[in-house]
Amino acid sequence: MRRLNSFDRGTALTPQTRRHAVEALRGFASAENSLAWEIASDESASDEDLAFAVVLARDASIATHGLDFAVLDTYGLALSKSRRDDAAGVVGQRVLDVCDALAQTCSQERLRAEQFVMFGE
Repeated sequence: MRRLNSFDRGTALTPQTRRHAVEALRGFASAENSLAWEIASDESASDEDLAFAVVLARDASIATHGLDFAVLDTYGLALSKSRRDDAAGVVGQRVLDVCDALAQTCSQERLRAEQFVMFGE
């Protein structure tokens, strides 16, 4: 059985496929986040793929009420890869704030978030 969050680069992501995926995954923050991360961290992702990753990561952030630093990290990465540096900077600052509020090290997420904030200024 194929994993829900496995992104097959050979699968055509048509606009209709993307819409269906967003609807099917809405509310399943973990699955949305995993798929968004796979897409956003793929160096060969197209602009359309990255836009899809942004939607998935945004929905996962909403589902977790903006309190999950790993989900926010994915959202920031997807925004950054989509060349939306100002928005990535805002999300990056949120990552830092959540990590500080939770007294978590967030070592990898913090590093990326600081870069998002720096480039978003």
